[in-house]
Amino acid sequence: MATGSCACGVLKYSFNSEPLVCALCHCNGCKRSSSSVYTHNLLVPAATFTTSGIAKTYTDKGESGKNRSFHFCRECGTTLYITSENIPGVVVVKAGTLDDLSLNEINYRPTVEIFCKEKYSWLPDIEGARKFNGAMEH
Repeated sequence: MATGSCACGVLKYSFNSEPLVCALCHCNGCKRSSSSVYTHNLLVPAATFTTSGIAKTYTDKGESGKNRSFHFCRECGTTLYITSENIPGVVVVKAGTLDDLSLNEINYRPTVEIFCKEKYSWLPDIEGARKFNGAMEH
């Protein structure tokens, strides 16, 4: 079981399955929501994901034109996960919020890069990762 939390510890989560996919996302929405140049995401089955604490939610239209919701801590503002109408039954966990960050090196290395059309040219490619100009093809 993997666990995670926000910076202040008020909002926590756990999931008891392996991620369906570990992906770097270069879309502009992820850049803005993370204040970074990409995000490292773990796509996990929603049925295996639980939270404690009450998240605040911001919903907008994703690249697909469907609603996506960013779930973040009301106290410290850390975005912990995203849900999207484009991928029902899946929670997109922000890998930087894991309690054991070494899992990102050992178990959750990115195997996919998405929205590469929005990737900055000075970022290196992830060796062996599949690349998509937009969302992953289902």
